[in-house]
Amino acid sequence: MAMGKKGPKMDSHVVKKLLDGLTKDEAFRKKFQESPDAALASIGYVVPAGETSAAGCLKLAAGEKLASADSIAAARPKLEAAMVGIFGFDCPAALKG
Repeated sequence: MAMGKKGPKMDSHVVKKLLDGLTKDEAFRKKFQESPDAALASIGYVVPAGETSAAGCLKLAAGEKLASADSIAAARPKLEAAMVGIFGFDCPAALKG
């Protein structure tokens, strides 16, 4: 997962749906691994005008895998705090397995 980049702000309801999907829904986890953009769109994320997709920094690099559902659940408070910031989110390392 590309790290060190800032993404556009994500509404808290979208972040909650994202983390719910990554912790509770195997089909969503698979979709997210294959196409983060499509997974985010499926939960209502709309790229703000003039911004790039939030999925850009969430994409897994070659050879990387998504963290387990349990690991993401354990890091959820930190992930939510990082992803709902006023000035955008820091790409969370906790999603990387």
